[in-house]
This record gives sequence, C-alpha cells and structure tokens, in this order.
Amino acid sequence: MNKLINKLDHLDKSELIEFIVKLHSDLPNLQQKIELFASKESAYEQVKLLKKRIQSVKRGTRFIDYRHTRSFCSELHDIADSIAELVSQNTQHKAVFELADAFMQSHEKVYERADDSSGYIGDIYRTFVGTWLTAAKQLRAVQQTIKPSQKTINWQDEVLQRFNNNGYSVWDYLLEKTAILLSASRAAPPAISTVT
Repeated sequence: MNKLINKLDHLDKSELIEFIVKLHSDLPNLQQKIELFASKESAYEQVKLLKKRIQSVKRGTRFIDYRHTRSFCSELHDIADSIAELVSQNTQHKAVFELADAFMQSHEKVYERADDSSGYIGDIYRTFVGTWLTAAKQLRAVQQTIKPSQKTINWQDEVLQRFNNNGYSVWDYLLEKTAILLSASRAAPPAISTVT
C-alpha cells in the first residue's frame, strides 16, 4: 500500500483528476462515492447527496434476495459510515440529525424488500442507533442554548414515537440508552452552537 501511495504522490494533480472523472463515468457503482468525496468541504452538499441515496434505498422496488444481500449491505454501510462522519464533524446539527433519522426511518421499507435471514441488515440499523443518538444529543445541546420561544424538538415524544414503531427491534439500543438523551441536566453546548 505504501508503494502505491508513493507512486500516486508523484503523479500530476490534473492527471489524478482526469483519472477520477473517467472512473466516475465508467463505473456507475462508484459515482456516488466519488461525488460525496468531491463534496468533502461542504457538509451541506454531503447532506444533500446522502439524502438522495437514502431516498433511492427507500424507493427501490427490486427484491433483494439472499445472494444480493452482501452488495446491498455494502451500500447501507457506506451511507451509514458517511453519516457517522458528518456527525463526528459536529456541525449542521439539525440537518445532520434529520439525515440520521431519515436513514433509520428507511428500515421498514428495506425490510419489506430484502431477505435479511443473515441478520446483516438489522445489524447495520441497530449499530447505527448509536450514531442517531449522538446526532440527537448534539442537536439537543444546541437547542438548550437558543431562546425558549424558538421551536425545539420534544425528545420524550421522539423516543416514545420510536418505542411505538419498533416492530423490527432496530430501536432496542435507543430504548436502553434513553437516559443519555432525556436527562434533565443541561449538556454543555457543542463547539459550534448555531442551528443551521
């Protein structure tokens, strides 16, 4: 790998750009990853691109049988990891939380069209609840710093809604950890404390 890095390091930047553009046009399965990577400097652009990918997953109608579950899981993993990266940047709190929530809410549609006898799909969603919870805590901390007259999320209602819609058990981890989100103590505001 180091050998490859050294070789790439000596290439002209315009050559690399040309090569990536060619990959983008030749390999449709890489297009979304390349576009997301190219938008790395803009959380807003990344949110827009990831929303489209989540919508695509939700709108899909083709049944994913056991043989194709691995590639579908790879797509879900990639979306989940990209959202987790945005959460770790601790910016665009409202938009990032809504993105994390949209991904979690896609689980019902996904279960309806995929064979998850392996349990891999469920594992992705159950693991992602930790990311959802972090995004929710960040947004809650920001909301605690704004004027009471501004609209804020009622987190008790949010958790209750998920408890009532937990037919596939993807929210079990959240239900175990509700104290973290619903604690009465005021959390310290995150580094960037503007709701965008």
